[in-house]
Amino acid sequence: MPEGEIALVTGGSGYFGTILVKKLVTENYSVRVLDLNYPENPEPSIEYIKGDICDFEICLAATAGVSSVFHNVAQVPLANDSKVFKEVNIGGTRNICEASKQNGVKNFIYTSSSAVYGIPSKLPVLNDDPKIPVEDYGRAKLEGELICKDLTNYGIQVKIVRPRTIIGLGRLGIFGILFAWVSKGINIYTLGKGDGPYQFIHAEDLAEGITRASRLNGDFEFNLGALDYGTFKEDLEKLCKFSKTGSRVFGLSESLVRPSLKLFSYLRILPFASYQLKLYSKPMYFQSENDWRQLGYTPKFSNSEMLIESYKHYLQDSNSQNTDRVSHHQKTPEGFSLTAVGVILKLISKIQNLRTS
Repeated sequence: MPEGEIALVTGGSGYFGTILVKKLVTENYSVRVLDLNYPENPEPSIEYIKGDICDFEICLAATAGVSSVFHNVAQVPLANDSKVFKEVNIGGTRNICEASKQNGVKNFIYTSSSAVYGIPSKLPVLNDDPKIPVEDYGRAKLEGELICKDLTNYGIQVKIVRPRTIIGLGRLGIFGILFAWVSKGINIYTLGKGDGPYQFIHAEDLAEGITRASRLNGDFEFNLGALDYGTFKEDLEKLCKFSKTGSRVFGLSESLVRPSLKLFSYLRILPFASYQLKLYSKPMYFQSENDWRQLGYTPKFSNSEMLIESYKHYLQDSNSQNTDRVSHHQKTPEGFSLTAVGVILKLISKIQNLRTS
């Protein structure tokens, strides 16, 4: 990209946003960030606009003089608030798209989600497979895709990128819970056998994919995930083996576990969305080979490498991980409810063992 060309990154202070910003800087963009917060470690060369994407005037100011918009702002499933999903993921997307039209943006790249596919009827998932989201987050992301695609009617090139679950250095959120349990030698569980293929994507691979997509001439959709991955249980077992804490992976009967977790989720005392509970440890993977080939890139990280790297960073950073981080993905959820979940899962495991003994 020509040096000095301005790229706007919405949500550029969040977990993935900060990684994408650093990547764009190496691509010789002049980078501007629109976010409610400043990042933990602001980059001197970055222009930061602190503001709400739900404020159209802020969006108009942020897109002024911008050539490419990388739209990453989203309320994630951990927020567990359908009203906020609609205000930010739909209303905010509509604002930034309208502002992009008014300011003559040429290129719009939208980070969507695999949640738009809901629970797929077949695997692997292909780009043009039916998109039937099963909860508020997925529905909001799908509507966001439609809003972005409308920009093509105004001469703006649109790229839709749907990543699988993002992991990488500093990624916590619900993974922080797994890492905390593994570090203490507590067993972790799959719902059912966890013996189906399950795909993640490393944040750095995703940032590479998105920047490469942005350089293509035309409108595109990409489903991006790791190319080296095993079953959910296999990759968790590799993490446990690396930890040397004695933590092990056990499969629990779904019929015993899901009612309890659904109740906790319904009462909003768990940091999981319904989609995450429904898909936890179930097979889920994209057919990403052709997409990566089109982008001219091969992902560097396997599932197990991502998990181990993130776990190592968790151990190094455990003293400060819940300070003033701005993103749900940069903090480990805490509280009584998580302790209760651990107790319940142990109890269910004992009941299951008694039934099979």
